[in-house]
Amino acid sequence: MIVGDRPGGFATEPAGLTFRANAPASAPGTPGEYDAANRLLVVASLAVLPSLTESGRVRGEGSPRLRRELVSDLFFEISVHDSYDSQSSEGSEKNDWGLSTSLGYSF
Repeated sequence: MIVGDRPGGFATEPAGLTFRANAPASAPGTPGEYDAANRLLVVASLAVLPSLTESGRVRGEGSPRLRRELVSDLFFEISVHDSYDSQSSEGSEKNDWGLSTSLGYSF
């Protein structure tokens, strides 16, 4: 699935349910003025994978993500991921999740 994440830009997402939204654009400012209103990106992906070889087994993957551009091309991102297995191995949890943050720069 290909979805746009900002005007003129596209990103490729894995198959599954993907939701992507940008903050509404503000009125154009003076030339060279930083437009902070259009610098928020929210993405959520969900995939449910029923097993073809083991009856009743279902796996799932989910990952919401929030990215905020702080200044031109410098961004902060926070994301959560969750993996679910209805028939996990003995002694392990059915859900495995994690939280990650990043500070990045795009060229």
